[in-house]
Amino acid sequence: MNILMLLVKPFREGRARKEASTLVEQKHNVFILARELTAEQEVDTILSKVIVERLPQIINPRISHFLTKPFFFNPFYVIPLIRILNNRKIDVIHVHDLPLAPLSVGLGPIWKIDVA
Repeated sequence: MNILMLLVKPFREGRARKEASTLVEQKHNVFILARELTAEQEVDTILSKVIVERLPQIINPRISHFLTKPFFFNPFYVIPLIRILNNRKIDVIHVHDLPLAPLSVGLGPIWKIDVA
C-alpha cells in the first residue's frame, strides 16, 4: 500500500519517523510531504523506502517560514501535493498535523483516496 503522510514540521525524528519506520516494516511504501525551513535537498530518501518530499525553499528563511504556513489550501502545499497524487499511486493520505486536515479532506475525494 502507498501511504502519503502530510507534515507541518520538518521530517527529522520523533513520532512521524517512528510511524514511517513501522509502516515500512509492514511492507508499505511511505511518501512524506514535509515543510522545510532550511536549505536542503527537495527530495531525499530516508529509512530506505521512505521518500521525503520537502516544500520548496524560498530565498530567505523568514519569507519561507511565512509563505509555507499550513493554512487551508496554501499553494505551497497544494501544488506539491497534487504533483505527488498525480505521479504516485497513493492509497491513503495520513494527515499527521491538524492544520493540513482540510487540505487532505478537500483533495482526497477528488483522487478517490482515503484520508486518515
